[in-house]
Amino acid sequence: MKLSRMAYMVVSLLLGVVILVVSMARAGLEIMAVEGNEETLRNDPIKFVIVNDEFEKEEYFYKLPEAGMLPTNPFYGFKKVRDFLWVKFSSGSIKKAKVQLLVADKRMAEAKILLEDNRSKVGLEASQEAFDALKLAEISISGVQEETDDSRQMQSRIFKAGFAYMQILKTSENSFELDTSKYNQLIKELDEWNQKQKSQEKEDEG
Repeated sequence: MKLSRMAYMVVSLLLGVVILVVSMARAGLEIMAVEGNEETLRNDPIKFVIVNDEFEKEEYFYKLPEAGMLPTNPFYGFKKVRDFLWVKFSSGSIKKAKVQLLVADKRMAEAKILLEDNRSKVGLEASQEAFDALKLAEISISGVQEETDDSRQMQSRIFKAGFAYMQILKTSENSFELDTSKYNQLIKELDEWNQKQKSQEKEDEG
């Protein structure tokens, strides 16, 4: 009898936590969706250069959001659940892409701090997660049936994000105890993805 009561209490507690997390995720998504609100989160400009087809260097800036809680925090798992729910509750390809890009940028902001602090192992893991989320954002925006100003703006931001991520990783290539094998593989995959995005953007402009 006592065992069943305890099991009931545990299940009720877990259910309560799930409901709380879902409610918080929904509320957070609604707050983030307010026009202009997302941009207030972005205050870390990353400067990078892209070489065009005429071999001219063009300078850009891409703003990352504040990192907040880092993967080294014991409660970081709750943040990942929240981010997953943010994406899950997003309706429409453009909104989903916006949330996925924000999640990707937050991961890269975390990676930047970790790499600068020579916590290379966790930093590379965060960088990989950022790149994976960025690819999902690109897949979402490519699913838009009709191009709009919003979809074109998102495509441009996703394009620039990839090069900003590369700049952060290149700056951190001499981090202490960096796993060069994983680092070089990530650099290779990101560079290939960036070049593909660059070719696609040129086709779209043509």
